[in-house]
Amino acid sequence: MYYGLEKTEDGGASLDPCDIDGAHFNPDMYLSKLIQEKSLTELMDKESEMLRQIRSLDSDMQTLVYENYNKFISATDTIRKVHVYFITVYLNWILNFNNNIMVYKLLLCYISM
Repeated sequence: MYYGLEKTEDGGASLDPCDIDGAHFNPDMYLSKLIQEKSLTELMDKESEMLRQIRSLDSDMQTLVYENYNKFISATDTIRKVHVYFITVYLNWILNFNNNIMVYKLLLCYISM
């Protein structure tokens, strides 16, 4: 689990300073514990595993940024289209209103003759 999202049995975040995903992670203590408890081969395997996780997280982050950028651009385009549509509707309403007034005036002139 990444970023301290893993919960303990009682529902709270892990308090273990060596829990790499915990909110109370202590990198110095974690590294000291690894060096004391693991062989060189195990340390190299752990490094490889962590590199895979880092690459995976980087890839996930790039994907999220790309998706959100596309959503932002799409939203901007939609707002622009709505703006143009409302301006068009408003201008048509004004033109129709002015034409109706002109027709009304012509009818009044015709009736008054």
